Amino acid sequence: MNFSKVKLVVCIGLLLVNIVFAFMTVRLVGNKNYISEDEVMLAQKHLAKNGITFIFDKQARRLYDLPIYSIEKSASDGIPAIYKRMTEVFFDELTEESDYIKTPDGYSVSVKNEKGILVGTSSLLGGNRFECYREDAVGSREIREISMLPCVLALSKEKSERTDLASNYVEKALRGNGIRYTYCGEREYEGGSIVSFAAELSDTAVMNLYLNVYVKKSKIQCVIGCIAEGNAEKKYDCDIIDSIDILYMLRDEISEKINSLTVENIRINKIRMVYKLYGYSPTEDYLVPTWVIEYTDKNGNVETVAMDAVTGENTESL
Repeated sequence: MNFSKVKLVVCIGLLLVNIVFAFMTVRLVGNKNYISEDEVMLAQKHLAKNGITFIFDKQARRLYDLPIYSIEKSASDGIPAIYKRMTEVFFDELTEESDYIKTPDGYSVSVKNEKGILVGTSSLLGGNRFECYREDAVGSREIREISMLPCVLALSKEKSERTDLASNYVEKALRGNGIRYTYCGEREYEGGSIVSFAAELSDTAVMNLYLNVYVKKSKIQCVIGCIAEGNAEKKYDCDIIDSIDILYMLRDEISEKINSLTVENIRINKIRMVYKLYGYSPTEDYLVPTWVIEYTDKNGNVETVAMDAVTGENTESL
């Protein structure tokens, strides 16, 4: 008997067993992260009887395990470090604390060169809004138009030199922030390009945090968007409400809104998990997992709501 061949066959057999076992383990672990198909089918039928139709895709079936993040803000009399760094990187020069003016809803600074000539202005406004622009390069009309552009519009994904300039600014200004701003694309605007970036945390989109960077003539002329005032560092474990339960909570919400115990012909178009920034105290903001749900009512009206994935509360109608 050729023992070497026997050993080879045994080794191959053991290898195949290990591969099958590994595959089954991965599949079992993966299934634990999603609502079972049987439960989804039952939920779809029961929701339909309650006036809500929805076809669960993979994202809706996922059982999310996301923490709450806290963002410690600067003291009431201190300039937010992130705002100051974004301003300094934009103008490529340091700014003194005394240069900043406290405004009713934030801060503003007029940056001058060594000759005392005004170079541009940077402002941190209410609602975490950030504006930074060069004097005479961008007018009030352009600033207003750029500020109204969300980064979710259809954009060109083809990268250019302007993309690289904008990406380098975002990387340098927001390094170590904990929140990552990812490139979405760019659009042509007034002889230049607006390059858009959307915020992400733990590979999950952060609602309403974004940057639009206007680049023209190989120079960044303007940066506008919404930023968090501090770093996302501390995190707290929490239980996430799954998509089935959140849809029943939405049903109750709609029922109360129309003042009826029953709802009819509510079609869920989209449901996705995001982080949303909540300002619960003067010293801390919180990034909380939130379900964003778009639905069409029986009259054909399209509504979008944000529902806290920890408490189930409707926090915003979009």
